[in-house]
Amino acid sequence: MDKQQMEQIITFLKARRTANRKDIGKQIGEGQYSDKLKSHLNYLEKGNYISKRSEDVYEITPRGDRFVSFDEENEIKNLQIENIRLQNKLLKNKLIYAIIGGIIGFVLANWKDILIMLQVINK
Repeated sequence: MDKQQMEQIITFLKARRTANRKDIGKQIGEGQYSDKLKSHLNYLEKGNYISKRSEDVYEITPRGDRFVSFDEENEIKNLQIENIRLQNKLLKNKLIYAIIGGIIGFVLANWKDILIMLQVINK
């Protein structure tokens, strides 16, 4: 996949809102029915960047409107994954601290009773 050509298609559709296959092909220097153009359009349609309005007419979607570049989209996905990983780590730490705090709190609150029980058991 040629990222640059696909980014050109999205930029072209952002400016025009809708375009036919022939105009899109001219924009990236490909023929109207070339396999490369077809694969680019299919990829962008599956990614929900563009939608097919009719047989040869495509329009930009809201996701395509927000598109900047594929590299930035990949970076955003990686940052989201990292964010989730850090949130899970923080949640795990809070849970461990809560359990340890609960055990220590129980022992401190009932230390006299625990000592009495230990004396009874040792006799």
